[in-house]
Amino acid sequence: MAELFAFDRGTAARIAKTVKADERSAPLPPRTGEQPQAVTPKFWVELTAEGLGGEDDEEAGYYSWKLVYPTPTAWQDSSPLIIGTLNLREANGTTGLYTASPPSRYQAMFNGYDAENQPTYIFAGAAGGKIWAKITGATEIAPNRWKYNWTEQEYVIDGEWQDKPEGKTSGAHGFAYNGNEANNAATGILGNGIDTANIPAGYELQPARGSPVLELSPVVSCEDFSIEWIFNFENAVDGQCEEE
Repeated sequence: MAELFAFDRGTAARIAKTVKADERSAPLPPRTGEQPQAVTPKFWVELTAEGLGGEDDEEAGYYSWKLVYPTPTAWQDSSPLIIGTLNLREANGTTGLYTASPPSRYQAMFNGYDAENQPTYIFAGAAGGKIWAKITGATEIAPNRWKYNWTEQEYVIDGEWQDKPEGKTSGAHGFAYNGNEANNAATGILGNGIDTANIPAGYELQPARGSPVLELSPVVSCEDFSIEWIFNFENAVDGQCEEE
């Protein structure tokens, strides 16, 4: 356990008390330059400072923190106090999350060693609000399910949209997924209500296509803290009749 978080034995034991029992079987930290191969235990931190350097500053986007834990009535600092100095980053590089009042608290996790063999940590910040985006492509990930490329949009007039200048994109901010496809399988009733047994030969479910502009909602993965996006779109069934 002492090696689990790259702390001394006593410190690691105190951190272990802040995580659920079923999370304590996480793998040991990797060697220098490697990253964890599975989810490691999470623990609560309160941000205490933020690296304020420019884009080329190695401290930009990193946060200092202290270990905290919730009680039924208030948040408490760990005792003795455990801190980290600019070795915690937000999973998507989000800056500006530190506030002194109200305090900024997040669940963090070990994220491997840096080039100097020092431990680093990661957390998921606020995902932000919904956005409007144009679907620009789809890649099949399972039968009747796809992941989607997208580009953020801004409204112009008379039902017309345009790419938002310096807006978000799937390349920088993660793929989008169609909630209507969540439980689709190769056979059975699909998210659009159609039973695959009733789809004629030569026809099949189609991904969202035609560059629709849809509302995307951010969600945070419970596995790696990355931000993904969800929308709802009723998939069409299309194809050509097979010649008899």
